Amino acid sequence: QWVLFNAQKIPLQVSGAHASSTDPRTWSSFGEARLALSHVKEAVGSGFVLTRDDPVCAIDIDHCLDAEGKAPWWVEELLSTLNGYVERSPSGKGLHVLFQATVPPDFRGGRRLFMASDQTEHAIEVYHEARYLTVTGDVWNGSGSDLTDRTAEFRHVLECSRTERAEPKPRGDSKSFKVNGDA
Repeated sequence: QWVLFNAQKIPLQVSGAHASSTDPRTWSSFGEARLALSHVKEAVGSGFVLTRDDPVCAIDIDHCLDAEGKAPWWVEELLSTLNGYVERSPSGKGLHVLFQATVPPDFRGGRRLFMASDQTEHAIEVYHEARYLTVTGDVWNGSGSDLTDRTAEFRHVLECSRTERAEPKPRGDSKSFKVNGDA
């Protein structure tokens, strides 16, 4: 379930031709993808294809790291809750979280979730099928490499988030939101 990708993050086959996140004939093994990186001129990295037939899920948190590489508290709490494999994105400014989970039947892939904290909403992208995720191997903050089943934790994250932006709150409302459900 591996592909290469170019500088524009377009998935590529090990031959250099375009790959598809929905066509397994265009994927290769991890070993083939790593080997092809050295001879496919356009390739800048490899990526993992997420499919309905496999329990791997991914969360993409864009632009969440500051100049020192630190994440805000709400990201730290999300990562602590999911306890998955975490790495920096190719830009070095975001994080990818990989974990295993049984996805609820009504969950649609590519969903953007909004998490509120201190009167601010933060968008994260959640994928589990028909997408590929760039894989850098740049492990963040000592994250483990074990893709343990995190179904209960993932469902909790889903329960503590929304799929649409909330209406702006009146200025006097000081309730904050935490991933673990504490207000």
